[in-house]
Amino acid sequence: MRGLDRTEILDRIDLAGLADELLGGRRGHGAGAKWPSPVPGHPQTGQSPPMSIFTTDTGEERWTCFATGASGTAIDLVQMRSGMNFGESLEFLAQRAGIVTGGPLPAIKERPVTVGRSVGDPDPALGEWVQACQELLWTPQAKQARAYLYGRGLSEATLKRNLIGWDPGQRVLPRAEGIPKRGDAVVFPVLDPGGAVMYAQSRSLRDGAVPKYVNPKAVIARHPYLSHHHAMASGDSEVLLVAEGVPDALMANQAGFDSVACIGVGVAARPGIAEQIRDRANGRKVAVCFDADDKFGTGVAVAEVLTGRLKELGVRGWNVTPPPGHDLSTWLSARPQGLRAVIEAPTLSHPSREQLDRRNRTPQKQGLART
Repeated sequence: MRGLDRTEILDRIDLAGLADELLGGRRGHGAGAKWPSPVPGHPQTGQSPPMSIFTTDTGEERWTCFATGASGTAIDLVQMRSGMNFGESLEFLAQRAGIVTGGPLPAIKERPVTVGRSVGDPDPALGEWVQACQELLWTPQAKQARAYLYGRGLSEATLKRNLIGWDPGQRVLPRAEGIPKRGDAVVFPVLDPGGAVMYAQSRSLRDGAVPKYVNPKAVIARHPYLSHHHAMASGDSEVLLVAEGVPDALMANQAGFDSVACIGVGVAARPGIAEQIRDRANGRKVAVCFDADDKFGTGVAVAEVLTGRLKELGVRGWNVTPPPGHDLSTWLSARPQGLRAVIEAPTLSHPSREQLDRRNRTPQKQGLART
């Protein structure tokens, strides 16, 4: 695997042709073509196959199974169907594309469903890893991880209630293939309504780590896109807060608000997400609070898209904008009056791109001002 260029390999692979080979052919043509679900053991219940292929704004081909929520690149598709790990899948595709030479390509056989595991359910190994990391968070070795979490404003009660953990890395803590391997990372689980682990993100504590967040592979758990959280304190029944990421959603919980976390800023612009948030709000108002990025304003722009779609759905929603360079957690740390005062402020609109650029050129005064 060493020396292989992921981008070059994906550029050389015809994802539709690979899907034909692995999934038994397509129905339809062009952009409307559909394939059977790649998820092992998933039966096709509708008239049309549930998987489609699309190209992102950056030109990368990806697939999505709308029946199960699974998605990914050609690498994920090979992993899903074969049980190969990332490196093996990358090498398989490199050889298939003629980038490297070797022996005959290995035959791909459908990966069996884990015994006792329903289609779409996470691998039990994910819950075992989360539990081990949660226990490790309270050991002396995790002192810096606890300091980071407390520094974000999260209380001990919040950390324990939501099974937040610390991962020292695979050399210390073995785990199943497909679970994030990075060491010295905080683990933020996504729990179902019964408190069971359905997903998790690993957040590196190392400065300059890229990417900052790492997710499980599709063979371990499907991406839920949203994480729902109930308020810990006496909540505000009038407002549902939508945050960018689990840590900010947990901060909203501590302030007494039910919240929804978008797991990744781009999630908010995905089809169907606004409808899920509308259903979750159940008639309540929705406040959207995404990060105010230092330079490009990505969180600001996506929040505007989301609130626009909510408005089209008849939901009363508005944006709560931290100052540039801040997220909800860091903003609240400088606002003793708390989240409720921010949400109830009379004007809560996003600044324009010009305003963001101007603010980035102006040093922030102590005691961050409300936008």
